[in-house]
Amino acid sequence: MGDALLNLVKGFFTIIALPIIIGLTWSFGQELEKFTLFSLEFKAGILTYVLAYFFIASLKVVYNIGQKIISLALRFSKPLSETVPHFLPFFTIIILVVLWLATANHWHFRFEEYSVFLVGFTLAMHIILTAQTLREEDSNPFKAHYFMLITLVYMVNLTLIVWFLSWGSNKISLQSFWADALIHAKDIYLLLGRSLF
Repeated sequence: MGDALLNLVKGFFTIIALPIIIGLTWSFGQELEKFTLFSLEFKAGILTYVLAYFFIASLKVVYNIGQKIISLALRFSKPLSETVPHFLPFFTIIILVVLWLATANHWHFRFEEYSVFLVGFTLAMHIILTAQTLREEDSNPFKAHYFMLITLVYMVNLTLIVWFLSWGSNKISLQSFWADALIHAKDIYLLLGRSLF
């Protein structure tokens, strides 16, 4: 009875969070448009990983290396070492830090476009392979735990990317990202409320 109730709560959370996810995705796209370097190359990186995942290889070995590095760094706490790697896209963060250092120090290196491409590629790899891992770990046929966790992973990952980008550009703001996302989510809730009642 307790597990069924918990799964019901997780499922309810996921359904309620869907408009927020849509709002965050919409707002994320708007924030990326402010950072011209991220407009095309980032999306190309995401698309390239999706195509590679379906037609070539998932690169799970690379993903596992990033997961293990984070787990090792947090080995002092078993719950953290098992949970945090799902939420932190290791390779994406490393590339974003390099990009920030280059931008902050006004280094003009020829590989900025490739770095942005790799940010999109590694972020897509992290989200897709984390989703696959969480889905495989959830034995419940309704996958309520999986849906709740992947919703949180997605929200945290988009927030992290915007936070890192806000370091390198004063046009991007974490506050405006979330404010716009919540406005979009509110509009979706209102639209759903009007159509249902």
